[in-house]
Amino acid sequence: MALNTKGKKTSLKEDALIYEKRKEDTISGKQRWKTLSGKERLTQFKDYYLPAIVVVVFAAGIVGYLFYHDFITRKDIIYQCAIINDVIPEDTLRTFSTDYLSFTGHDNEKEAASFHLYYNNPELASKVHASPSNDTQQISAFIFANELDSMIADSETLQVYHKSKLLMDLSLYLTEEEQKKLEPFLYYPENKAQNPDKKPFGIKLNKSSKYLSLFVQSKPYTSDPIISVLINSKNKDLTHKLITYLFPDIFTNP
Repeated sequence: MALNTKGKKTSLKEDALIYEKRKEDTISGKQRWKTLSGKERLTQFKDYYLPAIVVVVFAAGIVGYLFYHDFITRKDIIYQCAIINDVIPEDTLRTFSTDYLSFTGHDNEKEAASFHLYYNNPELASKVHASPSNDTQQISAFIFANELDSMIADSETLQVYHKSKLLMDLSLYLTEEEQKKLEPFLYYPENKAQNPDKKPFGIKLNKSSKYLSLFVQSKPYTSDPIISVLINSKNKDLTHKLITYLFPDIFTNP
């Protein structure tokens, strides 16, 4: 009995269609590119290649920046000072920091000294868009992590830290000769219960030409800035050099 094959595709025809389709798929992108017009090439480039290029370039830029920032330009912060309730331009503080570090003999290319502004005065904090509670918490965190070396603040603020026994007794820190030179500027907490022996716990900076140079274009917000040494500082020697740096008229030699 003969089979009726009318109306059916033969195996050869089916294979031929598949072969033609596969042959078309085997045309390389390069060959297909040659067959496109200039306008078609531009459209394909924008649709398929440009987004990928942008992503690759962007990713490479981020990796390059992170590598440059973290490995090439990264500096060790060897000193930290908190300046509380004053307004000083960042570039001025940066210059002050590099000058001070050069004074100490350290390498500004590899090391840095941080003089950072904090605020616990609500009115001033509002003007500079700062949060007194956040700043206070950050200072406390640095102190208890032994990472804050000194503090420049008004007497009212320092009373709080002195009450918590966080400030260094300068009579144990400065030599007798240094105390005599700095006597007109020494800060003695007035609370007799907290300071019965009338020991100095800070040095007033309202006559320091170096510190006042930070306010060439403005006046200090704090009328009685005082520098104190944190009792658990690991870099008390650098605070000592900072004091001599701040009073060049008194200390002629580092």
